[in-house]
Parts: sequence; C-alpha cells; structure tokens
Amino acid sequence: MKYLSKFNEAFLPSDKEKAIDTIINYIEKKASIDLNPYDELWHIQKKNLFLVGQLWISLKSSKALRFNWIENDLRSEIHSIDMWVDFEFDSNPDFTLNLEGNSVTSVLPGILKFFESPEIFIKNNENIETAEFEEPEGFDPKEELEKAEKRLKRLKNPKSIAQQQELIEKLRGSIAYSERSEVESEKINMLDDDLKIDVFKAIELNTIQVARGRSNSLIVTGQSGLGKTRVVMDTIESLGMVKDVHYYHAKGTATTAGLYEILFKNRKILIIFDDCDDVLKEADSVSLLSASLDTYETREVSRLVRGYFDSTTMSDKEIQEEYEKTGKLPNRFEFTGEVIFISNLPEEKFDKKLLSRCLHVDVHLSKKEVVDRMKEIMKKLTPDVEMEKKLEALDYLVFLISNYPTKFDLNIRTLIHSINLRAGNEEKMKIGDKEEFVWKLLVKKYLIKTK
Repeated sequence: MKYLSKFNEAFLPSDKEKAIDTIINYIEKKASIDLNPYDELWHIQKKNLFLVGQLWISLKSSKALRFNWIENDLRSEIHSIDMWVDFEFDSNPDFTLNLEGNSVTSVLPGILKFFESPEIFIKNNENIETAEFEEPEGFDPKEELEKAEKRLKRLKNPKSIAQQQELIEKLRGSIAYSERSEVESEKINMLDDDLKIDVFKAIELNTIQVARGRSNSLIVTGQSGLGKTRVVMDTIESLGMVKDVHYYHAKGTATTAGLYEILFKNRKILIIFDDCDDVLKEADSVSLLSASLDTYETREVSRLVRGYFDSTTMSDKEIQEEYEKTGKLPNRFEFTGEVIFISNLPEEKFDKKLLSRCLHVDVHLSKKEVVDRMKEIMKKLTPDVEMEKKLEALDYLVFLISNYPTKFDLNIRTLIHSINLRAGNEEKMKIGDKEEFVWKLLVKKYLIKTK
C-alpha cells in the first residue's frame, strides 16, 4: 500500500483511477473476492448533493462496493463508499462508510471485515448513522425551487446571483432526478423490470443523462405516434434548456452535406435529430453520425471533399474565424456536444454500428400498453374536453382497430382526431333501421380501410 500512503484526504484527478485500482487489488487479495468494474459511472443524488460513483461487483458472491466522489470536485476526494451484501440495481446499499475528509486507507479494515463477515459487520455497526444524505423531513425540492427563484429576483450582487443560480440548477436537477439513484447505461431498457420504470421513464432518465453531458448520445427507436419526441422535449424544457442556445432541434430530411453542416454549427451543444431517418440511407451520413455519437471524449468529425478548407492543424477558434470569414466549412473539426436521435424505425432495422455507441431505448408496446399510454397522454390533450368524452373516443378507437382493417394504428394523432370529432358532435343519424352518433360515423369513415 505504499502507493496510497502519499494520498491523504484527496487524490489528484489524474491519480484517482490508479488509486482506486490499487485499493481494489488490495481488497481482492486480502478478502479473497473477485471485484469487477461496472462499465458505466453512476450518478447519485442524495439530498442536495450530487455524487459520481464507480461500482465494482463480485460475480461469484453478488457482493458489491461503490466509490463515490462529489461531481466536478477538482480535488477528486473520495466522499463515501457504499457496500452491498447482495447487489441489485434498484437497491440501496446495506452500509455506507463516510470518509468525512479522512484517507481511504483508514477505512480499508472496515471494508475487509464487511466482505469477510457482512452480517457480523452490520450488526456491530448498526448504531452508526449511515444515511446522512437522506432528505430532511418535509423537504420539497419544488417548493424550495420556487423560493429560490423568488430570492434570485431580489438579489443585486453578481456573486450572490451566481450562487443563487447554482442552487436553482441543483434544485432543478433534484426535481428531474425522481429516482434516488440511476446509472447511465446503454442497457437501461433491458433493465426496466428490475428498475421498475416504464419505457417512457427510461427515455426521460436517459435524456437527462445526455442533456447534462454525462453521456454523449441517446438513440430512441420504435413505434411512432406514442410521444417519444414529447417526452424528450418536455424533459429538455424541465431542465431549463433554451432552444438554439443550449440545444438545436433538427427535423425532417437532411443530405450528408446538410448533416455535416448541422454537426459543425452546433458542435458544442445538444443536437436533437427528430424523424430524420433519411440520413441513415447514406453510408457517409451514418459514418458522420457514428463519429459524433461515439463514447470517446474527443470525437473528430471529418468530410474530405472539395470546397471545404483544410483545418488539420487549426484550433477550434481558428476554424470558427475562418468559417466566419469565408463561409466555407472545415474538412474536419472536434465535436464536443451531445446527440439525441429519435427514430420511428424498429430496433432491428437500425444500424448496429450506431446503436453500439449510444444509450438506447426501444419503444415496442403491446396493445394493452398502447391503450394505457393513450389514457395517460390524453389527460394533457384538449383540456377543454371532458374526460368522459375522451374515454368514449378512445374506447371506440380500440373497438375499430380490434375489429376492422384500419388505415392507421392507435397513436396520438388518431386519438386527437377522434377526441375532436367526439367533442363537437352530439347528434345522431339514422342509418337503415339503426341510429348512430355522428361522431362515430365520422371516426369510422376516417379510420376504416374501404378496399
């Protein structure tokens, strides 16, 4: 442990990874346990404190530990160590060792005792407070945010304003993070049963990960008309992001040249590609997206064609100045922003090279799940229409789709159309020997295939 002896309260950022590896090797050897790193970092929000964690899991015994440090802390201090006897993705740790500024080496004996005899260790330490980050009773982040925003309006001092804005940002993050802890993982959709979140909650959580720069990219694939885009945009707006300042929303078709220009002009912010499936038909476009969606910290995007200026040795500032002066695009640049790509293609038809580089959520709902989704969505649709009439429209839609060949699937568009027809028609019409509501006849005419 000589390597660790020179580190007291904190590690240098460049040394943290080596130090943690050294600690893990020491624990594996002394406790005769296998500890395997989980590929992605965890982002944990406890009270008003945001932590980043590196998880290590024993595949042989299911024991686990996680090193936590304060997000964006330049000192890279290890804040606490969480430990599990039987790790599950939706479970809180069985015990937390809070370092309180002390050296990691001071708690190594405790970690070893935990892995050797966890039940005895927990029993011997059951009176020690381990949940110091629990939110205080009555703490409501929405209420605190409202108070903080009112205080901000009264402040005059620039330093105080900056501090208050930082607090507001943290409170907004607290509201957005409705889960106590979540992991950024491209496998999050596969873990829905364990995490107890539906597919649209998965889209929301992954969008937060990307919007906050904790992951480079997200691809949302699957059924159209169920509100994939709405979830992404609502989440973006809930984080206080401003269009064309913090993010760029690209819709529709784009050539390879157009895609390259979008990536360059918005290279430092979040880009949301919405219903831009045509760009996937060109191999060159797929290559450009692959470069920008990658997990690497430095992502170089290039297009070596005539008419672009050579930017091989130029800094980003020099590239921007040349672009503003000549109006020409560079033949290569560094992309430091984030990308969310929303597609109506099913997962199996999506380019595997792209999926492997990103967080990914696939929306594939059963008929019952679609109906449940429509019931949830229509609470926000056409607020001037009574809920009873909305449900009548939905029930009739489900009946038609279940019993007739229809032009369209059950989705938000068909639901809105049917609700509007139901809301504006109370009359009946006689058809043969039967009377039928006019709105049902209109919905049927709109939806049913005639040939």
